[in-house]
Amino acid sequence: MIGGGPRLRDLRLQREARNLLLKAAGLALPLLILVTAYLVADPFAVLRRPASYYPVGSAAPRNRDFVSTETLLRQPDFRQRDSFILGSSRSLPFSTTDWARHLDAGVRPYHFDASLESLFGVWSKVRYLDRQGVRLKNVLIVADAGCIALVETCDGCLRNLRRRVSERASPAGLEDTAASIPAGVDQPRCSRQ
Repeated sequence: MIGGGPRLRDLRLQREARNLLLKAAGLALPLLILVTAYLVADPFAVLRRPASYYPVGSAAPRNRDFVSTETLLRQPDFRQRDSFILGSSRSLPFSTTDWARHLDAGVRPYHFDASLESLFGVWSKVRYLDRQGVRLKNVLIVADAGCIALVETCDGCLRNLRRRVSERASPAGLEDTAASIPAGVDQPRCSRQ
């Protein structure tokens, strides 16, 4: 018989199948190690809600919008907050403690910032707070040309608004604000793919 017959052919097929499985396992092992390491470490704090989003020694950048939203919602009495600082990371020097000294006694300020915040993001946060029944008594909006120029939501790890906050709607009338930015000022744009 030419080719060794059915039995030899079956042995060859078994050997080839075993080799294929070993090669597939060898290729899958690094991916399995990476997935396991990610699940254990949770470097971006999205799988588990940590006690602190900025632990000492953490090198992974955080989405400030996500962190400030989650931190606010974790507070059982967040609807009692009545004063908010809104804006991009440029609002970080504005301390809620310092600001509260200039407000009425008993106010409960919160810094509700986001990295590279847009006008759309500020508008979305005010709308979200209103939908949650939060009474806005004082609002400090720290805006620069970049904030005013961005009138839509942007995708990206640091610019992506929480879906529950933004609802991915574009507010009417905000599209015209970018046109009012003076010539020569950098106007950030969302990159759409």
